[in-house]
Amino acid sequence: MTSETNSIKSHPKLHHQVTRGGQGMVVFRIIQQILISVRWIIMVNILAPQDFGLLGIGMLTLATLETFTQTGFRDALVQKKDDAKSYLNTAWTIGIIRAIFIYIIIFIAAPWIAVFFDSTFNFQPNDFPNESQKTENVARLLKTPQNPAAEFLKNNLAVDTQKSLSDYTPEIPAPKSLKQNLTNDFNRIIDQYSLSREAAFTEQLTSLRSQKLINQTPHNIIRINRLLIEECFPLAIKKRVIDRQTAIWVIKIMALGLFLGAASNIGTVYFIKNLHFKKHFFLQLAGSVVDVIIAITLALIYKSVWALVFGKLAGQSTRFILSYILHTYRPAFHLDMKKLKELWKFSKWILGLSILGFLFAQGDDIFVGKVLGVTALGLYQVAYKFVSLPASQITQIFANISFPAYAKIQDEIPRLKNAYAKILLITAFLTIPCCGIMFALTPEFVTLFLTEKWFDIIIPMQILSIFGAMKAIGASRGSLFKSMGRLDITTKIQTVRLFLLAAVIYPLTSKFGITGTALSIVLITAVIHPVDTYFAIKITKAKTWELLIPIFYPLIATFIMVFLVYALKLLCFQTPSFLSFFTLAITGILTYLGATLLLDKIFHFGITNIIREQRKLLRP
Repeated sequence: MTSETNSIKSHPKLHHQVTRGGQGMVVFRIIQQILISVRWIIMVNILAPQDFGLLGIGMLTLATLETFTQTGFRDALVQKKDDAKSYLNTAWTIGIIRAIFIYIIIFIAAPWIAVFFDSTFNFQPNDFPNESQKTENVARLLKTPQNPAAEFLKNNLAVDTQKSLSDYTPEIPAPKSLKQNLTNDFNRIIDQYSLSREAAFTEQLTSLRSQKLINQTPHNIIRINRLLIEECFPLAIKKRVIDRQTAIWVIKIMALGLFLGAASNIGTVYFIKNLHFKKHFFLQLAGSVVDVIIAITLALIYKSVWALVFGKLAGQSTRFILSYILHTYRPAFHLDMKKLKELWKFSKWILGLSILGFLFAQGDDIFVGKVLGVTALGLYQVAYKFVSLPASQITQIFANISFPAYAKIQDEIPRLKNAYAKILLITAFLTIPCCGIMFALTPEFVTLFLTEKWFDIIIPMQILSIFGAMKAIGASRGSLFKSMGRLDITTKIQTVRLFLLAAVIYPLTSKFGITGTALSIVLITAVIHPVDTYFAIKITKAKTWELLIPIFYPLIATFIMVFLVYALKLLCFQTPSFLSFFTLAITGILTYLGATLLLDKIFHFGITNIIREQRKLLRP
């Protein structure tokens, strides 16, 4: 292992090593990006939003417990300047103990977790999907009821609601006032009646799904009433009642992945520490390939949430096996309390930061799942996933590269400043236009590649695309703070971010649904960015303009690109088609590149020089 550490010293040009390693990561990330995108497009066309919501419940459960027991030892091993071999077994042993502890908690708590996400049944206006001629809507079905259950509900509507319904024309979307009136009446009905005793709902009671879910909690009348109304309007009301037994087993089985991650070879930490990025990313890519193949195959056969669950487990199993094939180190159970205390000095900040970061990053998911229901959670998570894929892939590349590189030059502030400015410029150059083109083409993307059941994610996706760009820029600063051992800065920023989220998420989500949730995330991130920038300037001792210029010019070029794409959509491509989608995408990309190069030629902000420099470094 010492030879691995010494190999770093044999390369005096750190930036050359980083660039060569980053080359492989970029190639692997592009492949992974294509695979993940194809997987998600196929899966959302096969599965329903509530399937992704059930998966989301399992992932949120694991993320919660993993975050609150985070050790941060891997980051501590990377951040250490000297050889970390003597610390590996202690870090690995603690990871195994932690995984066992978490699994016991999850196994016991799974039923209560399922109840937590299946305990709010009141109707909200956002439970009624946006109407179109191709989808059902409650107002149209109640105006001309085709079954006894719909007739029963119509007869029990308030007088004002019935009058509004009689004035409603099915050819146009229902007014917001009618939606609100229907919401109030449906809530009154499920609170006052026991619909399982009404003859009008006999057909709904005999369905296999209803019988299964009713038997899970026969004492909860409001839940049963909500379920029966959902069965009455299967395509016109978002499902909120979940299959608790399925949710419980999703949580328990997904938790098995904890052991696979904890028991993986701790020696692979040297792939990052020693800048062996190709090996690190091959390990990740192989798991993703297996995940995609298994998930798509099972989804085509069974069309259920289990395709997503077993796909993830298969990917984790692949990474576990390869970790021992790709690295010769063999961990053993050993606990050195002195080494543990040394690791804890750095990683205690990782724990605090992870908790705060989780509450912000996953707090919106938990809130949506609890307040709006599992279907809304599935919609929100899919919207976030599609928007974040390009930016997150690029961000992860530079996070993996920059953190160990910054750590090696943390005492050389001028070099650190220059390295950070370059990484910031490249990150902005790549991520901002990705998010911009997603913003411009989201309606066409959802229309062409997804199905009508996903139309509600169009506006949230556009809003979250703005967040994706800001998140990518913020992540570059996070690597800087972590490499300098200044996690206290990030912890304080995350604390403020969390308080802001708590203040705005409820009113915006209550009023606008998942669109309001997305808006709250964007607003908070916009407020926090100047604070991030201030601390980055302070640490690197840079002038303000030195860290704003790398963002400013890619942003201007992206605005030009988005403006042109919208103009072409308005003038030439008003009807979405695959030809128009790819034409607009290619035109947008070429416009961005042209605008960027022109701005660099005029203002000399440096992107052309960096591209030339990287090309030279990549030559054998």
